[in-house]
Amino acid sequence: MSITRFVTADGLPAFLAHLSKSARVLAPVEKPGNKTAVVFEPWKEGKPFTLAKATVPAKEAVLPQCEVLVRYSKTKDPNDPGKCTMTLDDTPQAEPTVVFGSRPCDARGYVPLDRPYLHGPFADPYYKARRDQLTVITLTCPSGCSTCFCHWVGGGPTSPEGSDVLMTEVEGGYVLQAMTDKGAALLEGSSLADGADRFADAEQGRLGQPGKGAQPGRSSGQGGRPLRGCGVLAAGDRPLSVLRGLYLLLPHLLLLQHHRRRRRPQRP
Repeated sequence: MSITRFVTADGLPAFLAHLSKSARVLAPVEKPGNKTAVVFEPWKEGKPFTLAKATVPAKEAVLPQCEVLVRYSKTKDPNDPGKCTMTLDDTPQAEPTVVFGSRPCDARGYVPLDRPYLHGPFADPYYKARRDQLTVITLTCPSGCSTCFCHWVGGGPTSPEGSDVLMTEVEGGYVLQAMTDKGAALLEGSSLADGADRFADAEQGRLGQPGKGAQPGRSSGQGGRPLRGCGVLAAGDRPLSVLRGLYLLLPHLLLLQHHRRRRRPQRP
């Protein structure tokens, strides 16, 4: 059995505070508006967070919108002001980062990004530096949603791919299980209680059989509040999910057809 730890819902802020001492912590935060959004933001002690499903994945942890590619310094020769010496530094800069509270589908999204950026013919050193410093703590979903399609692409509500630590809700809190060496190091360095005695309940929850005291199809956020957007994915919902996917794909198909028509040579 891998390393397991247990934390109560009330103990999550203290756990995040411990992580923030040695790494940047990205946690889901609610953003009010016409429609409430849940986005990942840098967390600091005292800042409220939620365990609701994020509307925007933590992609910025590995692919920021802006980054420094190279630094340079220019020094003039004191004996010959017309000459100068240029020094370039392209060493990737990456700080330790922990993504907390992502979902299995979000964590699995890092895997296809690794293929071109890490294992392709031209590996990206900047991506690699951030990926090596990244640890992902994933909250498993108690069930699929009617709008989910993770099962269509080989994933699932409890898929461990891309995660370093899997966090599963059980009675009274959460069981954290290390899935990688980075996850094991993170849990070993924490002061959380051992979760071996609750591991069986976590396994039942991942199989769709909530452990003692847990409610099927529900999960608790900070303070024990139920999470939104986690309903049961019934067999009758799958055709509806497919139709929604086709509806979203239709504009792209029409645009592709338009470009193909423009590229066709006109007959004289």
